[in-house]
Amino acid sequence: MPQAKPFTPGPIRNEIVANGGVARWNVAGYALATVFIKPGNTGAFAGFNGTFEVSIDSTDGIDGQWVAIQGNRSNANTIELLTGALSAAPAYAHVFNVAGYNWLRVRATALTSGSVYLTASLAAYAPSLNTNTPSAVTATISGAPVLGAGTAVIGQTLPTVSATLASGPTLLIARVATAATTNDTLVRAGVARLVGGRLVNTSAAVRFVKLYAKATAPTSADTPIMTIPIPAGQAVDLADVIGSFGLNIALGLGYRITNLVADNDTTATAANDVVGALIYV
Repeated sequence: MPQAKPFTPGPIRNEIVANGGVARWNVAGYALATVFIKPGNTGAFAGFNGTFEVSIDSTDGIDGQWVAIQGNRSNANTIELLTGALSAAPAYAHVFNVAGYNWLRVRATALTSGSVYLTASLAAYAPSLNTNTPSAVTATISGAPVLGAGTAVIGQTLPTVSATLASGPTLLIARVATAATTNDTLVRAGVARLVGGRLVNTSAAVRFVKLYAKATAPTSADTPIMTIPIPAGQAVDLADVIGSFGLNIALGLGYRITNLVADNDTTATAANDVVGALIYV
């Protein structure tokens, strides 16, 4: 297994000269990659678009299996899978969490003319995927989440956490206490990051917590992005499940809690079967 390198190399520049071209970097042992885009040696380019990809088994940045990866703009909390259509150097770089991958690449899906320089700076250690300090979270959730039409309300008022990290966003807590329903709850609409929390199953059987990326409260017709089983009488620390980088969710953070594992399960829990909290920004 590659070990984290005890140094940071200088910037590594690639050039894409045609549609289908690839800029690639060996990121084995590194945690963070920041990629800059500017005109290539032709001095200008037009109609460029590139997709962000990573691999754990490529040997040269070309072979192997590749999957999409999200990049975070350096000047805003904007998460993207593509560069988007560009005809000039953007006013931002893209930041990637590359811990655990061997290769990172940008593959051109369009290039009308000219060539493009893509330069990556690699860091061996990084505390978070998002290296920006997000704008202060000023909205306070003033009421408990509503499960749906005609159903009860879970828990109590969701408080904000008053402590603010020295160089990060204000953390929020969503209290969890199941009702005799499937607990269809929207925690936050819009971009969110789940960073931790703890859930305890007080019942005599396993319960299933299902997380969703939605701007509205999830239902049994939706597909969760993650299902977390909580054994009877036991607790789950969410940081152990989602990792130290947290879980970025683009549309909104929601959850359902039911008795069975199926995505479309509508078996209601009992009151206070699962209690605890979600910590998010």
